[in-house]
Amino acid sequence: MKVGTNFATTCDLFSQNDLFATGHRGFNSSGSDVMLWSLKKLGEPIFTFTGHEFTPETVRFLNHSKPIIASAAKDSAIHIISDSGSSIASATHENGFACMETLS
Repeated sequence: MKVGTNFATTCDLFSQNDLFATGHRGFNSSGSDVMLWSLKKLGEPIFTFTGHEFTPETVRFLNHSKPIIASAAKDSAIHIISDSGSSIASATHENGFACMETLS
């Protein structure tokens, strides 16, 4: 499975639609991507979100009916990503993130 030039460091599964999201190692806005994949059609991602400057340390699905993704990164940013790959919302913190957990 091709994941681009930088390897995936985190992932989450959206089992309702056989989808999964990955976060990729990157630096200075190069390669620090969040990708959405289909388990039914591996090879090319459904979308690639390029809004992080540094490595997304965690990706999590937030919604049970649509694959809405939250990503937190070493660049101190959290992004909420729509099922089409665009940013719904974002926020920054004074320190970078190492992990994230969501509540159902």
